Amino acid sequence: MLEHCPFIHKVLQLYKGVIIAIMELVG
Repeated sequence: MLEHCPFIHKVLQLYKGVIIAIMELVG
């Protein structure tokens, strides 16, 4: 629903990228 807004979509992608990077470092 929120992903229709391009700005929010970019933020979500960036957030996911950060989470994945942190999990890579921790794991």
